[in-house]
Amino acid sequence: MKRRDFLKGMSTLPVILSPLVIGCKYIRDEAKNTAHYYLEPGEGNFGLDRYFNPLSELLPLPNDTINLVILGDSGMGNAEQQRVADNIADYHALYPVDAMIHTGDIIYPDGILDAQDPQAYTKFEHIYANPALTKSDGSYIPMIGSLGNHDHYGNPQALINFANRHSEVLAMPSRFFKVTQTQISDSNLSVDIYVLDSYPFIKNRYCLDQIAWLDKELRESTADHKIIVTHHPIRVYGQYEDNQYLIDTIGALAKQYNVTLCAAGHDHHLQLIESFDGTTYMVSGGGGGSLRKSGVGDGSIFSAPQYGAIAMQISSEGVRYIPIIEFDQTYPDYAYYQG
Repeated sequence: MKRRDFLKGMSTLPVILSPLVIGCKYIRDEAKNTAHYYLEPGEGNFGLDRYFNPLSELLPLPNDTINLVILGDSGMGNAEQQRVADNIADYHALYPVDAMIHTGDIIYPDGILDAQDPQAYTKFEHIYANPALTKSDGSYIPMIGSLGNHDHYGNPQALINFANRHSEVLAMPSRFFKVTQTQISDSNLSVDIYVLDSYPFIKNRYCLDQIAWLDKELRESTADHKIIVTHHPIRVYGQYEDNQYLIDTIGALAKQYNVTLCAAGHDHHLQLIESFDGTTYMVSGGGGGSLRKSGVGDGSIFSAPQYGAIAMQISSEGVRYIPIIEFDQTYPDYAYYQG
């Protein structure tokens, strides 16, 4: 699907299990990046039976698979951002990606003031409008974008205008919007993606319109899977903590309407947290900004202070998450998580 057709269509299951016997040291020493590994959460405490399995052990993906890659906090224009993009391209070569989702802070440090600001190209377009990140029809993989706080430090409307008038990659028609699977994939599964502007929630201003809109959209949705995207995380263990206001608003709606995933960024690391109500909470903020500490707590599946992204494969067999990161000597051993 061409990007223009994709933009025209916009409107304002359990995780797979199977533990691995070889440990983290083998993976760290032998693997170049997790385009070759996928995450298998176990039933016990984090660090005791959470493992990475080789992708070669997987059965072929069902034909109805929708393959998403989620990243955020990238807009530096630095070597780290480029390396993350290159690793996504490696993953895309193995498992063709239908769409990428950006969790915000697209342009550091202060967003842009004008839709033709060169930073929009040096810190975004020139990195993701990449021949290695194209679909089978020759179009670039679309990047569904949410606004971050650093994007708000400039003129957020300028970034929206850049997406709508100039970018061949960024899909951001407004501050908040909905994307359906028909705009990104030929799968017969139904997936609805709701992108919000969480900055007003943090600043306690003009967010009631988004809450009312999200409530209505979720209530009317018949999708097999629903995904909510914000910049600020609802749940997180790291430099930041769970945001009670977001829990009471967006989190409450996620619980009420059986949302599969709430994805965010803002904290510069990678995390997956299982909730007792069935929703998975993701922090994908390792796109290029300086890294921060990454902790664990109740429900932690995965936590790493690493540059990278997280893939989400949705199929009739369930949902699989794949951290797209590099394993090297800076990656902590599992003992780090058992304290």
